[in-house]
Amino acid sequence: MRGWVWIGLLALGCKSTPDTNADTDVETDTDTDADTDADTDADTDADSDADTDTDVDTGVICDEDGFEDNDELSAAIPTTGEPDLWVRLGDPDYWAVQVPAGQELRVTASHDALSGDIDVYILDETGAVTGVPGASFANDEVAVACNGSGAPASWFAYVEIWDASLDTCNTYNLSVSTSTPPLGCPVEDTGLVDSGLDTGSATGDTGDTGLVGTGDTGDTGG
Repeated sequence: MRGWVWIGLLALGCKSTPDTNADTDVETDTDTDADTDADTDADTDADSDADTDTDVDTGVICDEDGFEDNDELSAAIPTTGEPDLWVRLGDPDYWAVQVPAGQELRVTASHDALSGDIDVYILDETGAVTGVPGASFANDEVAVACNGSGAPASWFAYVEIWDASLDTCNTYNLSVSTSTPPLGCPVEDTGLVDSGLDTGSATGDTGDTGLVGTGDTGDTGG
C-alpha cells in the first residue's frame, strides 16, 4: 500500500516539475550587414586635354575686285586712289601713277594688318624700287619717293601681301597724292657717276635716290 502511494507521489512530482531542459534557443540573428558599399570609384576624369585652340582665321574672303588682273607691270591700271581693293599672296596689284617733276609721291595702303599684312612699294619707269617703301607691320603702309629727274615721270605703285603673313589675302584702300617737298627733290644722276666708274662728269651730286651711291655730296672727279 505504501508502495503504491510512493509511486503515485513520484508520478505527481514528475508532472508538477517543469522541464527546464527544453530547448529555448530561438534564432535571433538580426544581422543587418547589408552591402552598402557605394562605389565612388566611377571614372570622373574630365579630359582637359581638349583642343582649346581659338585661332580663328581673321582674314577676309578672297574675292577679286573689279580691277583684276592688274598683277603685272604691263597690266598696271592708272589711278589716283581707289577704295575697297583686294590683294592675295601671289597675285599682287600694279597701279600706274603720273608724278610731276619736282614732286614727292606718297602712296598709302590702309588695311587691317592682323587680317593679312600688306606692303606697298613705288617703282620707277623700269620697275625698280625707288624711294622708301611701306614694308612694316602698320595698318597704314606708306611708300614715299620724289621725282628729281626734271621731267614728269610715269611710276608705279606695287601692292602685295607679305610672303610670311599668316593670312594670304586682304582688302585695302589705296591713297595716292603728290606734293612739293619744302627742300625740293634730290637731283638724280643721269650719267655714269656712282656706278663704280666715276669720271668726274657730274661734280657736286646732292642726293642720289638709287641703290648705289646714295647721297653723294661733292664728287670732284679724279
